Amino acid sequence: MEALDILEKKIRSLVDTIKSLKEEVETLRLENSSLQKEADLLGSNILEGKRELDSEKEKAKVFVEGLIDSIDSLVEVETSDG
Repeated sequence: MEALDILEKKIRSLVDTIKSLKEEVETLRLENSSLQKEADLLGSNILEGKRELDSEKEKAKVFVEGLIDSIDSLVEVETSDG
């Protein structure tokens, strides 16, 4: 009879452990889902930021090319006048 009591206690302990592990798994699944959404959002933000930087880079390039053209024009005028 004592052996059955020990076995019953061990089984209850195992059942409690299984319940606890199932709860932990569910918590981790929810956390994983939340982190996946956050990672997706961060990835989207990075892509958007890269697009904005590329656009600003192109604008700066056009502006600098315009400045260079203006400087070249001024240099040509000065050398032809000089």
